[in-house]
Amino acid sequence: MKNSQIVKTVMDHLESDDPERARKFLAPDFHFEGSVTRPLNLDQMLEIVTAIMKAFPDWSMQFSLLHEDGEVVRGMVEPQGTHTGDDLRLPGIAPIPATGISVILARTPIQFLVREGKITQIRLEAGSSAGIPAILEQLGLEPEAILPQLLEEE
Repeated sequence: MKNSQIVKTVMDHLESDDPERARKFLAPDFHFEGSVTRPLNLDQMLEIVTAIMKAFPDWSMQFSLLHEDGEVVRGMVEPQGTHTGDDLRLPGIAPIPATGISVILARTPIQFLVREGKITQIRLEAGSSAGIPAILEQLGLEPEAILPQLLEEE
């Protein structure tokens, strides 16, 4: 399977009703960078994606593939969805009840590093208009006050 096919498969799984299916294409030492205060390991990333999918039943990453160059696959995402599902339960943060608000994040570059058939890294070029901070802000919350609590041990 080409690296771009592995990436597309993972992206499809991450926006499905069972993001855990992506695990078999992600390396044990996997890490995610961008849109959060520190890099996420595999379990943390899947926990956050699952929470988003449950809270935003129509969530779509709007992934488009741009370029594959050896181990590096580049693309763009423009995530969007409506907060009509379960409470948004991000680790370390109080649950956020469904608001009915439609969230549309900025089109953002994303990069994947694929080694030996597994994604070892996803890097989202995040700013204030992308990722978790943008979701919280569009839900009417203050990301600066909330993000330091993300993933804190209870």
